[in-house]
Amino acid sequence: MPLIVKVTPEQVRDVAKQHFAPENQSIDVGGDAKAVGGQLKAFGDVTVTDR
Repeated sequence: MPLIVKVTPEQVRDVAKQHFAPENQSIDVGGDAKAVGGQLKAFGDVTVTDR
Protein backbone atom coordinates (compact mmCIF):
# COMPACT_ATOMS: atom_id res chain seq x y z
CA MET A 1 0.00 0.00 0.00
CA PRO A 2 1.45 3.43 -0.91
CA LEU A 3 2.34 5.59 2.08
CA ILE A 4 0.19 8.48 0.80
CA VAL A 5 -2.92 6.39 1.49
CA LYS A 6 -1.98 6.30 5.18
CA VAL A 7 -2.06 10.12 5.53
CA THR A 8 -5.20 11.30 7.30
CA PRO A 9 -7.11 14.53 6.58
CA GLU A 10 -6.23 15.67 10.11
CA GLN A 11 -2.51 15.24 9.39
CA VAL A 12 -2.82 17.27 6.20
CA ARG A 13 -4.68 20.04 8.07
CA ASP A 14 -2.07 20.13 10.85
CA VAL A 15 0.82 20.44 8.42
CA ALA A 16 -1.03 23.10 6.40
CA LYS A 17 -1.59 25.15 9.57
CA GLN A 18 2.16 25.06 10.24
CA HIS A 19 3.28 26.05 6.74
CA PHE A 20 0.55 28.13 5.06
CA ALA A 21 -0.77 31.45 6.37
CA PRO A 22 -4.39 31.92 5.20
CA GLU A 23 -3.92 35.69 4.92
CA ASN A 24 -1.25 35.09 2.26
CA GLN A 25 -3.31 32.67 0.15
CA SER A 26 -5.41 33.35 -2.90
CA ILE A 27 -7.88 31.28 -4.87
CA ASP A 28 -8.42 31.66 -8.61
CA VAL A 29 -11.88 30.96 -9.97
CA GLY A 30 -12.65 30.85 -13.67
CA GLY A 31 -16.04 31.51 -15.12
CA ASP A 32 -18.71 34.14 -15.57
CA ALA A 33 -18.10 36.85 -12.95
CA LYS A 34 -21.77 37.81 -12.87
CA ALA A 35 -22.78 34.21 -12.20
CA VAL A 36 -20.34 33.44 -9.38
CA GLY A 37 -19.18 36.83 -8.08
CA GLY A 38 -21.93 37.21 -5.50
CA GLN A 39 -21.35 33.74 -4.11
CA LEU A 40 -17.64 34.39 -3.64
CA LYS A 41 -18.04 37.60 -1.62
CA ALA A 42 -18.88 35.50 1.44
CA PHE A 43 -15.22 34.39 1.46
CA GLY A 44 -13.69 37.90 1.45
CA ASP A 45 -12.51 40.46 -1.05
CA VAL A 46 -13.10 39.55 -4.69
CA THR A 47 -11.02 40.96 -7.55
CA VAL A 48 -12.38 40.45 -11.05
CA THR A 49 -10.08 40.52 -14.06
CA ASP A 50 -10.95 39.95 -17.69
CA ARG A 51 -8.13 38.10 -19.41
